[in-house]
Amino acid sequence: MNLGTRKIILWSTVSVLAIILLFFWARSIPGKLGSLPSQDFFGELEMPQIELPALPEINLEELEKLYGQQATTTE
Repeated sequence: MNLGTRKIILWSTVSVLAIILLFFWARSIPGKLGSLPSQDFFGELEMPQIELPALPEINLEELEKLYGQQATTTE
């Protein structure tokens, strides 16, 4: 057998096995999803409360004096 024929046989075998495994995997998904608890999953999670420090006020007039240019806002 030449190299081309061997590659075709190899990739055909790999493709057939991949399709078979994909079929069985896809059939098992509903059973696995059905076994999950149907309660409020995110309600049971206790996320830690993070306290963020207050951001300082930005005084545009002081910035203009420091940098000597007109400060612009995005509003």
